[in-house]
Amino acid sequence: MSRMARIGKAMLDRLVLVARRLSLYWESLSFRDAVRFTYLDLASRTTVIELTRRGYAFPISVRGGTCDIRTFCQVIGADGYQQELPTEPSVIVDAGAHIGLASLWYANRYPNARIIALEPDRKNYELLERNTRSYANIVALNAALWSSSGTVALTDPHADSWAFQVRRQEDASMSDVLVPAICLPDLMQAFNLDHIDLLKVDIEGAEKEVFENSVEWIDRVSAMVIELHDRLKSGCSRAFYNATTGFSDQSTHDGEITFVRRDPGFIARKPARLRA
Repeated sequence: MSRMARIGKAMLDRLVLVARRLSLYWESLSFRDAVRFTYLDLASRTTVIELTRRGYAFPISVRGGTCDIRTFCQVIGADGYQQELPTEPSVIVDAGAHIGLASLWYANRYPNARIIALEPDRKNYELLERNTRSYANIVALNAALWSSSGTVALTDPHADSWAFQVRRQEDASMSDVLVPAICLPDLMQAFNLDHIDLLKVDIEGAEKEVFENSVEWIDRVSAMVIELHDRLKSGCSRAFYNATTGFSDQSTHDGEITFVRRDPGFIARKPARLRA
């Protein structure tokens, strides 16, 4: 390919990217904001911007030039977590909350629900706390969901801000950051929870360890929405589906989100560890 042909192809690729981003953003934003965020993407400029959204009482902070705005369009703009739940949820746990967009969506849809949002990365957590501080029903924790409580290693794969992964502290590398970890039985005990109506899980492969060690708490959950990451860690789907054989419905949304729920009449056995 000649130099001019390569330049022409690069320009065409750039125009296609601009068109795709504008189209995506314009579905959820004003044209002015769609142009602004497309420009920040192309310029790789990270800027915190507050967005207002009809139906949301408080502004939502996102980082232009990052994956935040694409997540905003998917979760807030397109109602990405729209699912039919067995009952109106009273308790929601958002594991892998990122900057809090799913928690805000749930708080807007279920204003009476108690929402606990976990995010291990400090920078993401700062925006999570900023976005949720005005919501009395959302509690934000700077911690990772894991198979046991303690400390885990947070790994930066040099990808977007939603792609941080955690692994055992013993496997930490020099570039990893050690962060607090909590397991679901301890989380439920700390917040005096007998039951979780909805568990949202987007933890970049750590679901393998979490669901391989789910016997103590799985009967206390009515519904789950999860992103499975077998591309990052082999065995994630196997661990999840082995743990959720008692759930009667399994469906996917846009090939990314998997949703499972129990029959409304399901009566759980209460594990001894969770008894008062």
